[in-house]
Amino acid sequence: NVLYTTRPHPNEPAPAPALAACPGESEPFAFAFFAARDAVINRVQVSPPLNGEGAALPSEAIHIYRERHIFVAPGKDTRIFRPFALEPVTADMPLLSNVTTRFWVDLAVPAQSVAGIYTGQVEITTDVGPFAFPYTVQVHPFTLQKPQPLEMAWGFWFPPPDDPMLLQRHLR
Repeated sequence: NVLYTTRPHPNEPAPAPALAACPGESEPFAFAFFAARDAVINRVQVSPPLNGEGAALPSEAIHIYRERHIFVAPGKDTRIFRPFALEPVTADMPLLSNVTTRFWVDLAVPAQSVAGIYTGQVEITTDVGPFAFPYTVQVHPFTLQKPQPLEMAWGFWFPPPDDPMLLQRHLR
């Protein structure tokens, strides 16, 4: 789990994100960026991944977000920095010193995608310099069944149904 207080260890290798998805499925991956001093991100770009034959997953299937944090005050003298929302990445986004910023990438694999290993690149341009790392997507040669709607609600705040027969069906 990477928090805003997480610090990378010196010489710690960062593994390249590796995803697996079926055609017609969306998969996310996350990465974090630690700024040792205040900086500005000028651009974050995730290139469409290519397979061995040069076929690419479409660029419009890739969406990049930044995890935004806000201060909350659970107690009178306490302020805590907590994750708040995922925001689309924009140009000239500030990075605070000694704060780890997380990014979230959603990758939608089109239903007609060819099975195989696809490789792409994440490129981050800052006022400090450019950074880049690869990522891979394994597209499986099969699709997943569409989920069937469930006839129940998930959550501890819902009371059990009044109908005893419906309750029995839910408890099976």
